[in-house]
Amino acid sequence: MIKEAMIFGFVFSVASCFVSCSSDRLAEFGTMTYNDCAKSRICNIRGQASVKYIDHVKMINLKTSSGDCVNISVPNESIMAFKNRDSLGTKTYTGHVFYLTKASDEVAVTINGRRIGVGECSDFIVFVE
Repeated sequence: MIKEAMIFGFVFSVASCFVSCSSDRLAEFGTMTYNDCAKSRICNIRGQASVKYIDHVKMINLKTSSGDCVNISVPNESIMAFKNRDSLGTKTYTGHVFYLTKASDEVAVTINGRRIGVGECSDFIVFVE
């Protein structure tokens, strides 16, 4: 029971400052594991980032220190800044967690007006505002 309350408190705190807090403020909460993110509505995860085309959509493929892979969707303006770079080094991303399952004819979905490639390496994506 205490563990659930602590996790809820963490998620609530991150959610309450999600849009308005700086990355320094979010850093004080620490990063989450792949499994923590998979069970959360908000995820703050760190790993080796690379730009990938996933179902014809440019996205971030994040490899965590434990070897797990997470698809990250960042705003189009951000992804365009990485135009000629495949590897982005170690990065931390915070965003809403969305579960996506791939239908055989589905190449991408739209979330909040942004095209998202349906998972290459995880059953969920982290949607960065």
